[in-house]
Amino acid sequence: MVTYLVMQFLNTSLLLKTLLGDIFCTSIIFIFSRIFKNSSVYDPYWSVIPFFLALFWIQNSTSHSTTIYWLLAGLLLWGIRLTFNWISGWKGLHVQDWRYRQLQDKTGKYYWLVSFLGIHMFPTLIVFLGCLPTYFLITKPTPATSWQYISFIVILIAIIIEMIADIQMHNHRKKNNGKLIKTGLWLYLRHPNYLGEILFWMGLFLLSFASAPLWTIVGPAGMIFLFYFISIPMMEKRLKEREGYSEYHKEVSRLLPWHRSKN
Repeated sequence: MVTYLVMQFLNTSLLLKTLLGDIFCTSIIFIFSRIFKNSSVYDPYWSVIPFFLALFWIQNSTSHSTTIYWLLAGLLLWGIRLTFNWISGWKGLHVQDWRYRQLQDKTGKYYWLVSFLGIHMFPTLIVFLGCLPTYFLITKPTPATSWQYISFIVILIAIIIEMIADIQMHNHRKKNNGKLIKTGLWLYLRHPNYLGEILFWMGLFLLSFASAPLWTIVGPAGMIFLFYFISIPMMEKRLKEREGYSEYHKEVSRLLPWHRSKN
């Protein structure tokens, strides 16, 4: 609601108006993160803002196409899945994500700046870039093509992979708390959830390909960078402390199920 109010009253281009509104709301969330001394306050924002960005662009666009409904369906399913996953693991405002605690221990008195720039603003900007192709799909729609049908299937497959990975991890934690998961999708991939995320953002780009300029590939490229070079290394550094992970790391690929790797 706050995002909508801010964006409606800004007197500038639609795209810049959206970006400024997004940054403003992220700044407000950061203030609450400082009040509650918990940067995890930001986490649910990531999962809901893409859908509302698309809605705002649709409301301010005069021409629509069938693919817009596919886009909204994909964003809604993705957002529900991610939000539900966050809710199922949320233990209250007294508990902060272990990655944020780790950064806090390392940066000390400068953690507020790391939190603002790295935990809040950086993900907001990456998600905004990831949504950029859909802005052109909405504001410069083209007739539906077979390529867009395929792209929407990629989006659905990505969400299904993530949902299956979430369910398998949730069930595993209930029965084997603290132990390494090596079943289901995790038997073939060390990070099936991140594979789903990468496929999802690539799917959005492919769905918008006929309308969006090629430079908007910076969005999915940024997502790949975020997961491959930041999220996965942090996760694997932590997992190395668990019994049996060294062998699992050697035997199971990071993201490609047909490729056994040692990286």
